[in-house]
Amino acid sequence: MNRRLNYLLFNNSFIIFVFLGIIFKVDYISNYQILNNAFNILIMLTFILVCFLYLLHKKYDKLDYLIVTYLIIIGVSTIINNQDIVYYVFKKIPFLTIYFYTKLCLKYDERKFLKSFSTYFVLTTFINFISILYTSDRSINRVFFLGYDNSYTPYIVFGCFIQLLYYMRFHDNMSALEKGILKLSFVYNIVSCLIVRSATCKIGIILFLLSYILFKVLKIKDTKLLSYKMFYLLSIFIFFFIVIFRLQNYFDFIIVDLLNRDLTFTGRTYIWDKAISLIKDNMVLGLGFSDMELRIKAIGIYHAHSAYLNVLLESGIIGLIFYNSIFIECGSCINKSKNKDIKNILSFLFFTLFILSINEVYVQLQIIYLVFALCTFYANYEDREMIK
Repeated sequence: MNRRLNYLLFNNSFIIFVFLGIIFKVDYISNYQILNNAFNILIMLTFILVCFLYLLHKKYDKLDYLIVTYLIIIGVSTIINNQDIVYYVFKKIPFLTIYFYTKLCLKYDERKFLKSFSTYFVLTTFINFISILYTSDRSINRVFFLGYDNSYTPYIVFGCFIQLLYYMRFHDNMSALEKGILKLSFVYNIVSCLIVRSATCKIGIILFLLSYILFKVLKIKDTKLLSYKMFYLLSIFIFFFIVIFRLQNYFDFIIVDLLNRDLTFTGRTYIWDKAISLIKDNMVLGLGFSDMELRIKAIGIYHAHSAYLNVLLESGIIGLIFYNSIFIECGSCINKSKNKDIKNILSFLFFTLFILSINEVYVQLQIIYLVFALCTFYANYEDREMIK
């Protein structure tokens, strides 16, 4: 019975599509209270079901422990600082749900899961593209089908990377129609990111386009300059260069002339100063997780507008250690893969994440937890057999 249930939930294209629709709840649903509440209930039920089945799975890896420990640390900090722990738990539920669910699906059929994700991604991003085109003044009206342009950036940018990975893995088995739809999705998502106001969205999609040229067009396979380790170290250097030492003046031709932003990154430097001041007073465990509006009232900022600073703000040095450990383990998993396409695309995906995270904090990161699951799967891919 349990085996049959697992096969139905994790190896059925329609069920996978439905689960993705629940976990990646589109922002437009929030406009309808009854529908939004129904989805929230479904998210909770999905979490309970997936976690229960994953616990029965009884095969856990290092990344599982690091992710769970990191989330627990933020939870402890939230309790210590008298924040709303129920709100925190509900906000983090989709992360663990998509992480565990992706791992279980990949165990049965990698292609079926990636194809189901591709179908959902193409559908939702196409509707978002149409909603962007129908918006008259996109410099003022920045909320579309998927939500606020800055907020949905990870979903579109990293979704495109996953689409590219899917194409590189299975293009020989795809029909001409499926290949055409995939390529068309790249085109309209690139256009949709370039015509909205968000500079972060533009940078993200340009980096994706660069990866497409490098790995799909030029077919680069093996180079130490494009390794995960180099990307990770480079992103840390850029973080200190800009956020800590404030040397962005050397790139004013990009920031001011090309991206049409000022050298404070639209006031982010003032937020970084405030965050650093607060971090110094709460070095060990930080201030915990909080609703954005409540945090503004309490400390004057809703988040640190930089991922590393925000991790320190919410979970202190202890949280930062585990946060970095997650990405170090992901790098280790990627390097274990013998497939050059997998290694290159995932490495560049994380480089893009690191760059975007220098001046952004993404609240809805389900897509990244999906990528975490892909990393652990591909680490030992050659040694696995799909469950029939």
